[in-house]
Amino acid sequence: VAGGLVGGLLYEGLTLAFLDSSDRAQMVVGGVGLVLVGACIGALIPLARQVLAAGELRVLRGQQAGLTREVNDTVTIGRYDGCDLYLPDAGVAWRHGLVRRVASGFQFEVLPGAEGGALVGGQVVLPGGVAALAGGERIRVGEAELEFVGLRR
Repeated sequence: VAGGLVGGLLYEGLTLAFLDSSDRAQMVVGGVGLVLVGACIGALIPLARQVLAAGELRVLRGQQAGLTREVNDTVTIGRYDGCDLYLPDAGVAWRHGLVRRVASGFQFEVLPGAEGGALVGGQVVLPGGVAALAGGERIRVGEAELEFVGLRR
């Protein structure tokens, strides 16, 4: 919304500035204005995601090391590239687990069929099992290691 508002104001300002210009100038200004609207919206989407995120999953070890994903409500984790956090590492199931927001905070659930389960804060969590996350926990999924960071706002 904020990006659209900023872009719209820029567009309106350009339109008013060139209102008495030729048709060609107005067409160019209109095109530039639309590009500015899109750029403002696109630039503010990542900022909004960061501001609204309640936590983060950081990949510490594995093929995706250095990657960070925001956690708002639910993040799926697995070898399937349709998962929110794609981990193509050995020992990671197609859909291995998920981090979800619950009334008490966050939890990590190992999904049924995820052979080997996961380690959360050094504790084994078997398929179908759940572990509470407060922030700072290391999560081992196959050969990948993650860290859950609870953001305080």
